[in-house]
Amino acid sequence: ADKGNASNTNKRLEKEIRTLLKSKFHINVAITSCQIDDELWKITLAGPEQTPFEGGQFVVKFKLEGFPFKAPVVSFETKLYHPNVDKVGQICADMLEIG
Repeated sequence: ADKGNASNTNKRLEKEIRTLLKSKFHINVAITSCQIDDELWKITLAGPEQTPFEGGQFVVKFKLEGFPFKAPVVSFETKLYHPNVDKVGQICADMLEIG
C-alpha cells in the first residue's frame, strides 16, 4: 500500500477503535501481541476470563486490503470451536455487522 492509503487506513482504524471503546459492548479480552503490516494485522487475544476460552491464546487475522473503502476480512488463525466461526476460521458475516 502507498503512504496515502496507509495513512487513510490508520486514521480510519483509530476512529473505529475510539468508537468501539465508547460503545455499550464490554470487551473482555486482552491483546497479548500484535503483528502489523500495511494490509495484514495478526493480533493475539487472551481468552476471556470465566468462559470456556479462558487460558487460551487466539490469533485473529485482519486483512485490510482496500480498507476503509472495502470491509476487512477477519478470521481466526487459531483453531477453535464456536458457533459463529467456521472450520477454516472465518467469522459469521452477521457477527461482523453488529454495531
